[in-house]
Amino acid sequence: MPEKNAGAAAEDKKKTATQDSGEEMFTIEDLAERLRVPVWVMAGLKAAYGWGEGKMLTESQFVKEKDAWLARPMEGVRK
Repeated sequence: MPEKNAGAAAEDKKKTATQDSGEEMFTIEDLAERLRVPVWVMAGLKAAYGWGEGKMLTESQFVKEKDAWLARPMEGVRK
């Protein structure tokens, strides 16, 4: 039986990963692409939450974290 290449294995993992709630999990890169999240927002989210490449989240988790981060006040703003 031939072994799957790395891309196919990653695709299988992406399709089968689920959280306890039963929601399907995706990489943050896939979610950002699907939800059209700008590059600068992804950079901020990765820095703020310590996310690395390939981090897996459900779509609802991703949107919740993104919206919370965007709603926060900017630090270091002078009055």
